[in-house]
Amino acid sequence: MPAKRRRTRWFIAGLTSLALLGPQTPASATTSYDQPVNFQWESAVLDVLIVPPEHGQIYNDNGPLGGEGVNELDPYQNSYLRAVERSVADWDRAVETFGPSWLQAGLVTNVYVLGRDNTPQSALTDPEIIITTDQNKGFILGVATWSRLNTESRCIVDNSKFFIKSFSYEDMYNVNGQEYGHCLGLGHVDGTPRDEIITHDVMHGTYYDPVGGAGTHRHCISNLNVRGLELVYGPLFGQPGGPGVRIDSTVYERMSC
Repeated sequence: MPAKRRRTRWFIAGLTSLALLGPQTPASATTSYDQPVNFQWESAVLDVLIVPPEHGQIYNDNGPLGGEGVNELDPYQNSYLRAVERSVADWDRAVETFGPSWLQAGLVTNVYVLGRDNTPQSALTDPEIIITTDQNKGFILGVATWSRLNTESRCIVDNSKFFIKSFSYEDMYNVNGQEYGHCLGLGHVDGTPRDEIITHDVMHGTYYDPVGGAGTHRHCISNLNVRGLELVYGPLFGQPGGPGVRIDSTVYERMSC
């Protein structure tokens, strides 16, 4: 008998850096923001495996070792791992802050750090999401790659650690926050007309902050992002799905982070 044809789907999304931000339109009642959905998971229980960065900040505007000290050379103590873990946890917190009760109860992420945590074999051999880092991808600060083979899905986050100057904690928080959001099923947000509010959303596709700069602000998760998650996971709970959501700027809100 001929072999059955296996169906494979791929999705790749990245975050790029741009040093200068052009003129922007102030937010008004006529401004709307869009959160597209890129794919839907077949399960709302996701095992997330973090491969710890072998080092953190080397040198940036915060000084040698990012001003953090020798812990930056420890894969389980450096600021990059802390930033990754915090940004992942903040997605759960955003769901608790903005999401409906069915999403709060139904979306479960089990997060493990490889080599540190007591990780079950199922998460080691078949995690839904893997988060890793590499030294440099040029102007691409992070990338998420999602694939589905038959009914099994997997998404890999690959964050950069060095771009002329080392990422700061805030850079890693922002970049991982977006790439992890892609792995949850979301695309890049945008606005009509685009303004400074939406360019600071965690899911905006261009990074306007100076990489390695001191005092870079964190890009926090918004109610718009969480409404997108409702469409990603809704069909699993008898709720509507869809290709995306649009909201007016007057109801847009970001949580603190």
